[in-house]
Amino acid sequence: DPIEAGFDAMRNMIHRRADPALFDTPETADYLIEHSGGLPRDLLRLLDYAFEYSETERFDRAAAEKAVEALATDYRRILEADDYELLRRIDEAPAREAHGSERVRHLLFNLVLLEYNDFWWQSPPAVRTLPGYEAAAPSQS
Repeated sequence: DPIEAGFDAMRNMIHRRADPALFDTPETADYLIEHSGGLPRDLLRLLDYAFEYSETERFDRAAAEKAVEALATDYRRILEADDYELLRRIDEAPAREAHGSERVRHLLFNLVLLEYNDFWWQSPPAVRTLPGYEAAAPSQS
């Protein structure tokens, strides 16, 4: 669940870069914030992509969704096929002590795995939209 103070800080950051009037609704800005995973770098990348995909004078939901797809594609270029299963395992048990490998360090270094509060890890929201991540879900049999 988002921490309201952090979410407000990210909202302040996005509105310093793009006036709130440039968004079709406040929910569009919040959608970008949610998919940034709290990472300022990703929030600014999402805003840039949304600008590229906007077909009107405002950031709209369609542009925001395309921005998330573009960011996910950036991450996909870094990921190996077996990384999706690793990320899913980490997302299900995010305590960092449970996972230690060279591949995990690589994912952390490339920010495909985020560290929160120095004690738990999670994949970025954009990564969780990728088909490879979805396919790595445990079967429901």
